[in-house]
Amino acid sequence: MAVSDLKKYKLRTRLSLAYIFLALFLVALISILSNVFLEKHFQDYIIKQQATKNMDIASLISQQYNDADNSWRKTVVENIGINALEQGLIVKVKDKPGNIIWDATVHNSGLCNQMITHMSQNMASRYPRFAGGYKVNSYPLKHGAKLVGNVEIGYYGPFYYNDNDLAFINALNKILGMAATFSLLLALLLGALTAKRFSAPISSAVEAARDISRGHYNHRITDISNTTEIDELTSTVNDLAEGLGKQEKLRRRLTANVAHELRTPLATLQSHMEAMIDGIWEPDSSRLKSCHEEIMRLNRLVGDLENLARYESEDPVIRRENFDLSELTRHIIKNYEAEFANK
Repeated sequence: MAVSDLKKYKLRTRLSLAYIFLALFLVALISILSNVFLEKHFQDYIIKQQATKNMDIASLISQQYNDADNSWRKTVVENIGINALEQGLIVKVKDKPGNIIWDATVHNSGLCNQMITHMSQNMASRYPRFAGGYKVNSYPLKHGAKLVGNVEIGYYGPFYYNDNDLAFINALNKILGMAATFSLLLALLLGALTAKRFSAPISSAVEAARDISRGHYNHRITDISNTTEIDELTSTVNDLAEGLGKQEKLRRRLTANVAHELRTPLATLQSHMEAMIDGIWEPDSSRLKSCHEEIMRLNRLVGDLENLARYESEDPVIRRENFDLSELTRHIIKNYEAEFANK
């Protein structure tokens, strides 16, 4: 696939998408951790609370035994059983011979069945494949060191969520959903701000490079960035513009100098030839030699230009030679002799 065929995206879009993906990943990770670990701890907590609650009920019922006449405070036992029933526990109290002192299913059988059904529905709504059911644990009732009976406590196990527990879990999930929404909005905002912060100097660099390609070498990037790479980019573009500007000035100066250097020998040749044509000078060997020297000077200038072009395309090797400056001076004086005579 060619580079031009690749789909291009703006920096702002890429950064925004990166922030969004990061936010989604973090929210998903937090959701998984909360639903796996936090809920597991919550389940363990409920199981421990259930065991503690059962032991407390057994202890309270044990305290209702009257050792003086070997009787039970049945009214208090009934109140304890009704209170337990309101908490989702079905209590059956027996004395040591096995006689029933109080039974929740006898007290209100319909409420017990309704409660078990409601617990089952709660757990099925949260865990469709929950393998739980009604369980009964038996606890001995002791008055001091004396065994006076036992209590059977039925509940939905190994654990169950009441309405308050389900409300807590649903509220937690709603909070996570709100956090996900807030994270996405925050990611969009941060992505836009970060993209603007990075794209502004990059856009300036692109605009400057475009102007430089059009020959506007005076363009400079004035945006300041505290990002090292962007600062180096802007500095490099500014250095490039300055270097190309200097080269352009040198090129123009070279063009002007070459034009001047070509004009001088051509003007000399023209004046000499006109003087000889008009009969002012005799076309002797000395005059012709002077014209020949100007022609050779033009040839040398052309050769210098060729050498300059070659030097720019390869690494030059400097070759030093002796040069007679006085001889050059005499030739120059002789070349301008006609102009001096006319003045």
